Amino acid sequence: MPGGSKKKSSSTKKKQRQQQRGQTKPPMPPSLDDVLAKADQALEASDVQTALGLFTYAADVLQRRLDGTPAAAANGNGSAIASVDENEIRSLLSRVLGQAGEARVSLGDPEGGRENFEEAIELLGNLTTDEEMAGSEVDHASSTADAQTCEARAGLHLYLGQLSAGKEALASYQAGVKDLERCVKILDRIANTGAASAGARAVEDGNGEGSFQTALVETR
Repeated sequence: MPGGSKKKSSSTKKKQRQQQRGQTKPPMPPSLDDVLAKADQALEASDVQTALGLFTYAADVLQRRLDGTPAAAANGNGSAIASVDENEIRSLLSRVLGQAGEARVSLGDPEGGRENFEEAIELLGNLTTDEEMAGSEVDHASSTADAQTCEARAGLHLYLGQLSAGKEALASYQAGVKDLERCVKILDRIANTGAASAGARAVEDGNGEGSFQTALVETR
């Protein structure tokens, strides 16, 4: 019967639509690497407003991951950084906040930029003292990471100095210089340790004092 055929056709289409809705999955959010790459591209194109939005989004994802918020692990971004060490997340979040701060200042929001810079510095934590550094063995990987942290802190302090005046600006510049000096000390310590190790290997190989001096020069 015509009426029965219509009902059957309508029912079939309804089932097909229901199946399609059930099979269609919501799109995964972009990966953090993609977000940051697009932010860099926006900066290169002088689209600072778009870059700031992307940096803000990335900072939010990283902060939620750092806080252990369940929502952070529920999407593609969270799962992508779930296995990353907490210190690495802090370092990346600090860098993203620093970039967001630069963007805010460019857009005429120095106070917002200042807030981002201060948060970024706090995330990097306190530096090791000279006594702690002298009393520990040199580990190339961790020492290099410490030097990079000092350099990053220095840059943030110098940015703060540009946004400040009087004693506050002086204190920020002095903090930046102190961090740079610490960075140089760490790198020099790595170089000296590497030179000593190379020289020791040369002596063990029977190449004598001349090779030891050569190793020192080459390493430096």
